[in-house]
Amino acid sequence: MKTQTFIFIYSRKGEVKVLNSYDSTIFEQTKERKKWKHTATIDPCIFIEYLCNRCTDEQIIDEIMELKQ
Repeated sequence: MKTQTFIFIYSRKGEVKVLNSYDSTIFEQTKERKKWKHTATIDPCIFIEYLCNRCTDEQIIDEIMELKQ
């Protein structure tokens, strides 16, 4: 049986917060959540594989920086 894990990316003023499913569920219920923008939900295994196999060094930086927007 394959388990799929997702991480949730939030950003605020160039700062990034990365949470697992459980912590994201709790975070979504807090007042602090309103200060953060949800920028991505990713499967970390697929994302890392994509960065390593399909991106140049410059593209890797661009992909990571996009998570801050």
